[in-house]
Amino acid sequence: MVTRDFGIKYCCIFRFMAGITRLLYRLGITVLFVLLTIPLASTAQSRPSELYPQSELKLNFRFLTRQSGLPSQVCYDAVQDFRGYIWIGTDNGLARYDGRNFTTFKAKAGDPFSIVDNSVHCLLQTRDSMLWIGTLAGISMYNPFTGTFRNFPYDPKNKDGFPGEMANNMFEDHKGNLWVGTNSGLILVNRENHKFTRYSYRTTDNQAKRGFQFDLIQGIGERPGDTTSLWITSYGGILEVNSKTFKIKKVWGFELSFGRGFTCMFIDRQGMIW
Repeated sequence: MVTRDFGIKYCCIFRFMAGITRLLYRLGITVLFVLLTIPLASTAQSRPSELYPQSELKLNFRFLTRQSGLPSQVCYDAVQDFRGYIWIGTDNGLARYDGRNFTTFKAKAGDPFSIVDNSVHCLLQTRDSMLWIGTLAGISMYNPFTGTFRNFPYDPKNKDGFPGEMANNMFEDHKGNLWVGTNSGLILVNRENHKFTRYSYRTTDNQAKRGFQFDLIQGIGERPGDTTSLWITSYGGILEVNSKTFKIKKVWGFELSFGRGFTCMFIDRQGMIW
């Protein structure tokens, strides 16, 4: 098994790689780091140099490539599970790394127990230890206790199917609700009956308009201690979802139709949204 510190370092590396990859795939979209003006706690913030003296900043990198067993050089996301395994989403399957070797899981035609699609864009381990996998063609749930997948393919013709095209990110809120950001809006997953509810802020069907791009969800999160709202970043701008009524409102939006869009979001311990 791999240690937790090892997993954290590699998760950071692969998330960085994922960001670079998405930039290359989304040419013309400028990544913006926007800091919302939410008041900081009154306590003074320590500088990084004070927390980590320069003499302690020694980073050792080890590269994992196709020659190491990774199924692709294009990596979108990575997580560490409760057993210590590192799971890596690539454009050629889902890889599991035990610290020495890779095991790759791929979609197999006619096999309903294989992963739903090989283009794995996001990963999330929920508090019940299930691993959720977001792909280009739906989502899968991996049960680590049985070693099996359950698939929910994207099928716009099936009213009971997963309603989101291309899963970009996943988030489990303080209530245990599972949210999936897709290119078709925000999806709430009922994990008891595996039903799906889609929420949208799209104001037009014209893909060239900014109102359409609010459905291209790129980030989901909660501020620490805030149980009233979910914060959403999209290509259209920033949205806020009421956790009780599930109503969506726009917090901030881009004025231009092209050239700008959010591709990620981070909420720090003080509740600042980046």
